Amino acid sequence: MRNHHRQTPSILREAALLIAAAVGLALLANAWRPDGLSLFTAPPSAGELPADALQIPLEEAARRHADGSALFVDARAAADFAAGHIRGALNGPDHEFDRWIEGFIAATEPETVIVAYCEGSRCELSKSLVEKLQSLGYANARYLPDGWGRWKAQGLPTETGKAGG
Repeated sequence: MRNHHRQTPSILREAALLIAAAVGLALLANAWRPDGLSLFTAPPSAGELPADALQIPLEEAARRHADGSALFVDARAAADFAAGHIRGALNGPDHEFDRWIEGFIAATEPETVIVAYCEGSRCELSKSLVEKLQSLGYANARYLPDGWGRWKAQGLPTETGKAGG
């Protein structure tokens, strides 16, 4: 029995090291994901005003979608858009901006209210897209933080395929 008691601390120490290594790898993987969880900042509460003037609150975006007073632009890649997007949205991948912007400008008046979105609390695609659109004179362009995730969570209108863009 004495040998058994000597092994217990060793087993516990090894288990603790394995757990620490797993947690470390999980934190590293989360940090590398563009849509990783924000571990050190609290998510905005439902009624909180956006911290960034380029943001649009979910409630306003949903109202504008319902009354048709905004153009929604999905800043994610075409494959993500085809898998699911806000109903009626256009696909305007931020990383392919130069490919589609000319047609967008030809079809979209500068005063149009534009709501860009992507997925994940740390996704910067929609913010980047809005900054580019604003630099081209689209002063009413705003982005919806974690737009796709929050939109789906609220059960707001969605669709799949390429019909919206």
